[in-house]
Amino acid sequence: EISPIEEYDIIYICNLYRILPQKLQQISAWVANGGSLIFTLGDQVDLAYYNEFLYKEGKGILPCKLKSINILNSDEKAQFSDIDFGHPIFNSFNNEASKFILNANFFGWWKVEKSTIGENKVLAKFNDEDKSPAYIEKQYQQGKVFLFTSSIDEDWNSWPSEFSYL
Repeated sequence: EISPIEEYDIIYICNLYRILPQKLQQISAWVANGGSLIFTLGDQVDLAYYNEFLYKEGKGILPCKLKSINILNSDEKAQFSDIDFGHPIFNSFNNEASKFILNANFFGWWKVEKSTIGENKVLAKFNDEDKSPAYIEKQYQQGKVFLFTSSIDEDWNSWPSEFSYL
């Protein structure tokens, strides 16, 4: 038996192809009433669907419009940069502990349409040439939505094997 959505403070949506319309409406209402939603992406995400039904020209729950998957060459890697260590998500990595989160290597993530980020907060970027957003926060009525543009498994990065992942 699945618990009602209202019993949760945080929900993760990880590399999900699509969200059924009825579930999307339920999740959107839950976030609007104060829930926190974290999207992590990957190669299963349906670009057109996410942009049309989750981003909804800035009116949906997705913080920005997705653009394309970016996979680096096998000899390339990127790390986090420009991290907002003052934000509660990252403040435990401030000062000496920052080396733990900066050790993670990334070789794949979704590029986003930077012009659609608007007033949303970019909490971390990758240190690639484009300074691609890695973690974005959106205030959605009374709740918050976070978008992590890479995966949370080892498909696109080494973060799950790093101490900072826990």
